[in-house]
Amino acid sequence: MILTLEDGTNQSFKIPKDQKFNVDGQMVDAFGLKKGMLVTATKIVETPTSVTTQHKNAIGTMPPPAPAADVPLLVAEGEPTPVPPEPTHAPASTEKTGTTLGSSLPAIGLGLVLLLVVWFAAKWIRGKYRT
Repeated sequence: MILTLEDGTNQSFKIPKDQKFNVDGQMVDAFGLKKGMLVTATKIVETPTSVTTQHKNAIGTMPPPAPAADVPLLVAEGEPTPVPPEPTHAPASTEKTGTTLGSSLPAIGLGLVLLLVVWFAAKWIRGKYRT
């Protein structure tokens, strides 16, 4: 699932199996989510921690508290990616009108080949039926 975060960046999330979301009071799975819906969830990010030992004493950080049971859980798969800006004007049409000599060359070549085939066929038929 890809979500647009509050700061405007997009981020991909992996949804745990059987995860349910509350949509208008109904519990639905990921297939019940549609583009444009506002999603509220708890994001848990696992980061490596530094552990320093001194006289066999370890110092570290506690894991984040477990989210409430009724809050959807999303697992971040990568770094947030920036959202591309929307164009401020309509893009110019790339469609061309009219034909150019370059696009007509295959048709001209085919026409010449057909003309040669007809000419040789007519010459062969004339030679066969001459008395």
